[in-house]
Amino acid sequence: MHRILFTLQLPYIGPLDIYTYGVVMVIGFVIALTWALKYSKPKDIKPEEVMDFSIYLLISGIIGARLIHVIINYHEYSLSDPLTIINLRKGGLAWYGALIGAIAGGFIYSKVSKISFWKLADMVSAPSMVGLAIGRIGCFLNGCCYGKPTDLPWGVEFPDAYPPGTQRHPTQIYESLLDLTVFYILHKVIDKKKKFYGETFCYFIALYSLVRFIVEFFRETFSSIPPVMGMTVAQLTGIGLIIIITIIGIKISTLQSCKVTSNEKNISASLKKNPVKESPGIEDEDIMICKNVKGEG
Repeated sequence: MHRILFTLQLPYIGPLDIYTYGVVMVIGFVIALTWALKYSKPKDIKPEEVMDFSIYLLISGIIGARLIHVIINYHEYSLSDPLTIINLRKGGLAWYGALIGAIAGGFIYSKVSKISFWKLADMVSAPSMVGLAIGRIGCFLNGCCYGKPTDLPWGVEFPDAYPPGTQRHPTQIYESLLDLTVFYILHKVIDKKKKFYGETFCYFIALYSLVRFIVEFFRETFSSIPPVMGMTVAQLTGIGLIIIITIIGIKISTLQSCKVTSNEKNISASLKKNPVKESPGIEDEDIMICKNVKGEG
C-alpha cells in the first residue's frame, strides 16, 4: 500500500503528510469534470455552470458521505473530540451518503440557477462513473474498503486487516472495473438512445446501486449495524434506491412526454394560423417523446 504519497516540510508547522487517497480523489474529479465539459455538456448550458454544479456535487457529496459514515459507525467517534468526526485524511465515507448528499446539492443548485435538474444530472452521470472508478484506486492504495479472506491467486494482503498476513479480495479493484463497465453502458448506449431528460441519471443510480450490491458479497463488513436477512446496510440501501429510482424514472418519463406532446400540438395550431412564421418555444433537442403515453393524440 502507498497511503502517504509524500511529505511536505512546512516552516513553523512541520511535516505535513499528503495522502494518496486524497490526491487520487482530486484526479478523479478533474477527469470527470473535463469529460463532462467536453462530451456531455448540452449546448444550452454554459461551461461555468457545469463547473459550479460539479463543485456543489463534490462538497455536498463529501458532507453526506462523512455524515452517514459517522452515524453508522457512531461507536468510533465522540462529540468530546469533534476533530475526529471531520478528519477525512484516513478515509471513512459512505457511498450512499455521498449519493444522497450529491443529489441534495444538485437540487439546490438547479433551483438557484433555474436550470433543469434532470438535464444537469444526465450531463454528469457517465463522467461520475469515471471519477468513482479512479477513486476506488485511491481506496486500494490507502488500504481501506478491502474484501473478505480469499484463496484466489489475486488475493492481496492489506496491512490494517485482521488477522495480519491474510490474503483478501481486492474489492476496490472489482468495483473500479465494474464502474468503468457502467460508464461504457451509460455513455455508449443509454445517452445515445434516451427518450427523456433524467433517463441517463436514473440508469446511473440503478446500475451503480447494482454494482455496490454485487461488490458487498466480497467486501469485508465495516458497519456497526449487523446484516439483515443476510444483506448489509449498503445492499439494502442499493435495493431501495433501485426501486425508488425506477418509480421516479417512470414518473418523469410520463410527465415530460405529456408536456412535449402538448407543446407540439400548440405549435402545430400556431403554424396553421401563420404558416410563414416559424413558431418558437421548442427546440429539436426537446422533442424526446415517449410514444406509449396514455391520452397522447
